[in-house]
Amino acid sequence: MEIIRINVDFSNCDHEGRVRLNTIGAMQSLNLSQVVLRNGLEVELECSHFFSVQGMVEYSASEHIWVSLRVRARSIKVFLSWSKPLSGIRT
Repeated sequence: MEIIRINVDFSNCDHEGRVRLNTIGAMQSLNLSQVVLRNGLEVELECSHFFSVQGMVEYSASEHIWVSLRVRARSIKVFLSWSKPLSGIRT
């Protein structure tokens, strides 16, 4: 099964800390993937292709929108690239 990737804004959370899936980026991602959201669907939440975390979709009855709970803190992936080494940092 293909992993559904959704572009989200991690600062756009509800009062329970769940990421709202109602931003333009999230809507575009969902339209491209043509996925039908359902409670319990596992997804990968991305922020501008630099940061991602696994999540699980659920419907927020109080806000009448889909949200995603971040479920695995260990799964955080950060993608960094520099055009030149930072001064003072040894590898």
